[in-house]
Amino acid sequence: MSQLSEEIVLNSLKQIIDPDLKKDIVTLGFIRDLKIDGTSEESFDRSYVRLVRKLSQQERRQYALALFSILLPEKCLGSNATIALAFSPASPELKTELRPCRAQLDGKSYRDVVDAANAKGDAPSPATPPNTSLERTRER
Repeated sequence: MSQLSEEIVLNSLKQIIDPDLKKDIVTLGFIRDLKIDGTSEESFDRSYVRLVRKLSQQERRQYALALFSILLPEKCLGSNATIALAFSPASPELKTELRPCRAQLDGKSYRDVVDAANAKGDAPSPATPPNTSLERTRER
């Protein structure tokens, strides 16, 4: 029995054609809210990279700040991840630094992470410079 993968799902969704635009919903970018799979390091790496690549630069910045906000209290972020989040917001390469937090991110989408940070009252707006947000979090 083959495993259900994101590729299989996306290929299936490519069969759905928007009647007005005459293109499939994947190509049109309607499928954006992929979730992190934290069940293993390999699946976490693949799902994290796919999620981040689908985000705009502004969304990546907001996602990185939200990750920092919700994962810092979990004590799963090492110093390398903290530095990477500050200087390279939500880059696909950050997956290695976030591996210790994969259980906390399992099943979470971009919107889930940002909403969790907003609920805590820690999430800065995307326009807030990263250093200001990190300093605000460290002061607590």
